Amino acid sequence: MIRPSDETYSPYQLDRLYNYEGPFKKAIPVAEHYGFKLVKPIEATQASTEIIAQNDTQVKHSPVFEERFSALEHYVSNIEKFSSPALLCHTKKAKNKEGYLNLDVYGAADSFVETLLLKSAYEILQKEGYKNLLVEINSFGSEESYNRFKSEVQKFVKKHLHKFDKDTQTELKEEPLYIYQIEQALGDNLTSSQEDTLLHRPRPVAHLSESCRIHLK
Repeated sequence: MIRPSDETYSPYQLDRLYNYEGPFKKAIPVAEHYGFKLVKPIEATQASTEIIAQNDTQVKHSPVFEERFSALEHYVSNIEKFSSPALLCHTKKAKNKEGYLNLDVYGAADSFVETLLLKSAYEILQKEGYKNLLVEINSFGSEESYNRFKSEVQKFVKKHLHKFDKDTQTELKEEPLYIYQIEQALGDNLTSSQEDTLLHRPRPVAHLSESCRIHLK
């Protein structure tokens, strides 16, 4: 794991493009320590809203999509100001305690970027006082790998469906991947036979293509 140089998370000597004063003052130095440059909050522009509206009448109502599009537009419009790859840190609702902090990376396709984002976010949450943090990684891989995995799950569920009660069977028929949520749903009511069956469920990693295995590693 990437370790900070000390407990204060002193940032590298970066020239800030924006001086921030708000509820994320603890988080900003952590982000800067990992190389992210603080920029002004990125707001949706009239141009980005119109482009989204022209291409899809449904997604234009999605604040998340609009925000991501605006962040990309901001990067493209100011690309000469940033190094490559560009690691940007910006806030949403900067003065509001219910706001949030975005970490964006542009100009890098290496999977290490994902590790950097996960590590930075993890350290920020720890600095903010969150406990018992858990990082879950998507191990389904490409669409091809996922389809292969889901097909195997469907076969597995069909073979073992009779071992579960009617309500669980109904859930499994509607969504075979429910087989991975049964422990949370039934808890201590699982029989030894059911527990043994669940131990042999298909593993997503086993269905990854070679390129996806390398990426996940």
